[in-house]
Amino acid sequence: MPAIRSVLRRGSLVSDEDQQSENRHKSLEDLGTRLQAARKAQEGKESQGPRKASAYGSAVRLVSELVAGLVVGLMLGLFMDEWLGTGPWLLIVFLFLGIGAGIMNVLKAAKKMQSDLHLDAGHESEKN
Repeated sequence: MPAIRSVLRRGSLVSDEDQQSENRHKSLEDLGTRLQAARKAQEGKESQGPRKASAYGSAVRLVSELVAGLVVGLMLGLFMDEWLGTGPWLLIVFLFLGIGAGIMNVLKAAKKMQSDLHLDAGHESEKN
């Protein structure tokens, strides 16, 4: 059985394990106090979430909407031309349809971003 070393502290014998346990307890209490202070500091701030997307993120989203429409139209046109043997005609038709769908998606996404921006501006003016 390993012997427990004892240390004389404040007129009483305290084992090393008790001292370590006491130090951990104080450390955890200190951590809890700091955590509460950090939570109180963050309490007033609202989560900005996806509404506050960066300009770069918004641009990437809009471009991907346009490219997705173009690629889907291109793939459908190629598939239909191979299946029906109509040459490049369905490819051209579906390419234009894909571009049109991509532009419509970009317009919808931009409109939604703009309405979200107006909603955020309205919430901020209510706070002030």
